[in-house]
Amino acid sequence: MLYALKKGYHTIGRLESNRVVFQAGLETNLKDFSRLASPGETHPVTVENTTYYVYRYEGKINDLENTVILISWSKKDLSDKPVFIISTDITLEDNMIISYYQKRWDIEVSYRYQKNSFGFDQFQVLCSK
Repeated sequence: MLYALKKGYHTIGRLESNRVVFQAGLETNLKDFSRLASPGETHPVTVENTTYYVYRYEGKINDLENTVILISWSKKDLSDKPVFIISTDITLEDNMIISYYQKRWDIEVSYRYQKNSFGFDQFQVLCSK
């Protein structure tokens, strides 16, 4: 993500729950951070007729000084497992980040299928320039 930013591109992706965020100068992982959220701190975001309950975090993660992380639940009471989506473009609204990520998810599923079915993860392409 840092490389893409240096080239002038923004990225959106999914994070694992063990990624560290820095909230109010304290270091914590996303899983623990998400447990602190209450339903009153989230807001509903509807994308393609599906409503998600989202907590928006803006701040530092690793070498990225300013990112957006959406912690998203499908249940209003936050009783299900959250999904963590990161965007390096902090100007995007939450519904756009989720919408773009949904398109990316289809691509990721396709890549996984190709790797598992055709063995594409066993090859490397090298440039001789």
